[in-house]
Amino acid sequence: MACAISEKPLNQRIIGMTAGVVVFIAGYTKLTSSAWFQRKFCGGPFEKALTLATRIRSSMAVVGLLGALSLIPGLKLSPSPNLLWIDLYAGFCAGRMVEAFGKLNLIRNLRYTLTSPDPYERAKSWWLGDMNSTIPTFLWTITEGLLLSILMLSIAIIIFLIGKAMRRYHRQD
Repeated sequence: MACAISEKPLNQRIIGMTAGVVVFIAGYTKLTSSAWFQRKFCGGPFEKALTLATRIRSSMAVVGLLGALSLIPGLKLSPSPNLLWIDLYAGFCAGRMVEAFGKLNLIRNLRYTLTSPDPYERAKSWWLGDMNSTIPTFLWTITEGLLLSILMLSIAIIIFLIGKAMRRYHRQD
C-alpha cells in the first residue's frame, strides 16, 4: 500500500505489486495445504484461534479502509491512529527493510553489475533502478505480506493462549 506513492511510471509498480501478491498467495496456499501444516495446525484449538485471528484482521482492514474513505464518521485518515495505520506501518516498515537490504554491499554490487555504477543510468533501469522499480516493489509487497501475517499469527497465538487459560480455569471449577 505504501509503495504506491512514487514518481515512477505506474506500470513498474503495478507489475511488481501484482507479482508480489500472486507469489505471496501461491506460497501461502502451498504452505497451508501441505500435509505438514494439516497435521500440525488443523483440527485443534489453534485452527479455531487462527480462524478467529483472520476474521479480526480482515475486520480491522475493512473498517480501516472504510474509515479512510470517510464512510465511517470518526475514522477519517488523519494523524490520529486508526485501524488503517496498521497496514500503512507494515508497508513503511517493509519499505525500510527492503531499502536496508538493497544497501548491503553484496546487493549493491550486484545492482551495479546488472545495471550501472552511475546513479543516473541506474535510475533508468526498469527492474532494479531504485526502490520503485519492479523487483524492489515485488520484494516490498512480499515483505509487507509477511509482516501482516506475523501480526495475524501473533493475534492467533494470543487468542490460543487465552483460550487455553480459560479452559484450564473452567476445569478447576
